[in-house]
Amino acid sequence: MRPAGAGGAAARPQAFLADVYDTILSCDFGVLRTELPAIAGADPREWAEAFARLGSDLSVGRITLAQGFGQILAACGISPRPALVRELVARERELLAAFSRLHDDAIMFLRALRARGWLSP
Repeated sequence: MRPAGAGGAAARPQAFLADVYDTILSCDFGVLRTELPAIAGADPREWAEAFARLGSDLSVGRITLAQGFGQILAACGISPRPALVRELVARERELLAAFSRLHDDAIMFLRALRARGWLSP
């Protein structure tokens, strides 16, 4: 946040940084670890190892989810066909939505930001 403006009032923040998983959101990743490799026809252990090698690149956005799935498929010896990659991306999004829960205190925090006009509806 920038220093206080004229009259000592705090300037409006330009951005917020929030850790997501296990901070404001909890997710049961177990279903992703079994269902996604099954869709791809991959061994779950090989899938997990390939995913772990890409975890940091995926989590900070150095590669897209589609690129990551392409690399994971290739590491598992499966052709990263575009239709399969699209199916995996779509299914992961569905599973994350279905098996994630926003923490109650995160909801209060987001509402407080909105009440201050710092977060758009």
